Amino acid sequence: MEAVSEDVSDSQSVYAPTCPTPAMDARIHITIGGAAALEMDVLRSLPISALKVGIEKATGVKAVNQMLTFNGEELRDQFPVWAFHIETGDSIILDAPISIHINGRTLMALDLLRSAKITYIKQAVEKATATSVERQQLSYRGEFCGNDTMLWDYGIVNGAVLDLDELVRIRIVGIVKFAAMFVEIWTSSTVTALKKLIKEETGIPIANQRLYKNNRSLENMDTLRELGIFDGDVLNLERNILMPEAEKVKVVYYVDTPL
Repeated sequence: MEAVSEDVSDSQSVYAPTCPTPAMDARIHITIGGAAALEMDVLRSLPISALKVGIEKATGVKAVNQMLTFNGEELRDQFPVWAFHIETGDSIILDAPISIHINGRTLMALDLLRSAKITYIKQAVEKATATSVERQQLSYRGEFCGNDTMLWDYGIVNGAVLDLDELVRIRIVGIVKFAAMFVEIWTSSTVTALKKLIKEETGIPIANQRLYKNNRSLENMDTLRELGIFDGDVLNLERNILMPEAEKVKVVYYVDTPL
């Protein structure tokens, strides 16, 4: 945590509060949390506008973009620190607007506050893609983001990219005549992982499976997201050797789909 000592000599021209008691002009030690992590020594007579300037110098967050709160109350620029009953050892929460990107089916841009919860982002994704919140997983730099956590919990800053994983339901056809199998799987899964699920239901060894989308053969190490496979898509399964009659009677998770 960075310690910052703010000189208030220049700030007195911005705002000159009347201090009824000497204690209201005492120097105090405070913590800035939320979108930042630093400590500052300031005078209680320091205007909030000048406090924001000091935070900008330490964090790079423009003063005009800062939202400061203490005990749930927004700190307005024209008032001094003492007006909000801030004492030494207290913590002020800094929030700031940022722009992030969600890497899923497409690269989606979102403008929001760093205090935004992951659930809020998922709700925005649901509106854009129709993928429900429950069928989404978001991660940042490989770390899973929990629904009730906030962006600043993961050090997410302006310009960050979050990866979106979706639980999709795809249809596998071509296993037996007039039948299809439905599989639920995350889009971050590889084709090999999909083939393992197919093997569990059909008994067809992974090495003997050939999957196609629009007549394009799917490579084992590619992920469904990389291949553009999403909810509702249909894949064709072929086997490179003759399928025994015994395998054709499997009915688990199969549905009749007359042509």
